[in-house]
Amino acid sequence: MSRLLWVCLGVAAVFLLWLGTSRAQADGNDLKDGLERLFETGWSRSVKARAEAQQQYEQLLNQWPKDVRVPFAYALVQLRQLRYPDAAKLVDKVLQTDPKNLAARKAKVWLAMLTKEYDAALSEMPRLAELLPADDSPGDAETPFREIAGLLGRLIGFLEGPAKDSVDGARLADCRQRIVSKLSSTRRTAFDQARRSVVEQYAGAAEEADQTGAAAQDAATKRKEKMLQDLDHKAEDTAAQAAAEEKRLEELKNKFDYELEKIVAEERSVLEQGRQIEVQAVGYRQELQVLDGRIAQLLSLADQTDDQNEKQHLYNDATILRARRQRPLAVLADLDRRYAALNAQRAGLVQRRQEIQVRYQQESGRADQLRGSLDRIRKDKGKVQNQSVSGNTPQVRDQKKRSVSLTTYVPLPLSLDAERDKLLESFP
Repeated sequence: MSRLLWVCLGVAAVFLLWLGTSRAQADGNDLKDGLERLFETGWSRSVKARAEAQQQYEQLLNQWPKDVRVPFAYALVQLRQLRYPDAAKLVDKVLQTDPKNLAARKAKVWLAMLTKEYDAALSEMPRLAELLPADDSPGDAETPFREIAGLLGRLIGFLEGPAKDSVDGARLADCRQRIVSKLSSTRRTAFDQARRSVVEQYAGAAEEADQTGAAAQDAATKRKEKMLQDLDHKAEDTAAQAAAEEKRLEELKNKFDYELEKIVAEERSVLEQGRQIEVQAVGYRQELQVLDGRIAQLLSLADQTDDQNEKQHLYNDATILRARRQRPLAVLADLDRRYAALNAQRAGLVQRRQEIQVRYQQESGRADQLRGSLDRIRKDKGKVQNQSVSGNTPQVRDQKKRSVSLTTYVPLPLSLDAERDKLLESFP
């Protein structure tokens, strides 16, 4: 092969290497830009931002399906959005490609604990410990490894404390032993201190919650006793008022009964007078009927006779009878006036009787109200007596909830902002 051919081949190889490097740099720049947009969108917790971030992630995944930085970036976004199950799936995807990724492994262990998948967490914690270097690193380089040892200690402490009833003791002891076997002496110290810290903190929190609950129960008992005392006093006062009202009402009833008896007696008298007037009126009406009949007979005879003297005589007799008719008419008119006066008097008596009855009903309403109040007080007392006394107040429930919450003892072991910046700085 000629020297010229070798030179041409060498130039071609250099060109292809340069072209590949240029394309890789261009692809890297495009991916970095895409991740920056993903972070910029996903760092906002609005619904719109979450939807846009998901679209951006799917686009990046289509373009760079094998680049582990894409799912890890979106895992950080999901953690930022507090969407822990989705973040866990993405972390698993990262670890399938990059099983030694410390940040992803820490996130996986913490998410398993947070979602109470304790068996998975017991399997993952030793794997995280295995990623630590065998020997201590010099200076500040050792800090992140000691922090991981402390993280594992806090997680074990949480399983020994708040979550002790949710894990198998033998598995927990085996997991702890496997972790400790991978730690240097200084890291083991950090592990033990962190573990004891969580156990002691939980014991203090549980004791504080118990004390708060006991104090709340004592306060609730005192409130119940105070309510019962107040109801007793109120019942006594109301019963005394009701008794006084009953006595007053009884006296008033006696007075009203006396008045009603007088009215009834007057009504009987009025009715009797009315009957007497009616009897008298019957006689005078009969007398008028007789006179009217005789007058009509005389006038009829006068119309039938042709004898003027006889006619005149009949007319004179009729006139005399008409004059006699005025007296019973006057008496009947007087009887009618007296009867009307008696009816008016009777109506007045009826009205007085009704007024007395209305007044009595009105006066008895106060006693009815007091009796009703007393019944309600007694029912309220029965309800209070039947109420159970509990110290399980919202404050106590909140304390107990926080005392068994993972985040109380083990916050997310990642700085999302730092991991985001570190990921973007990984591009040349």
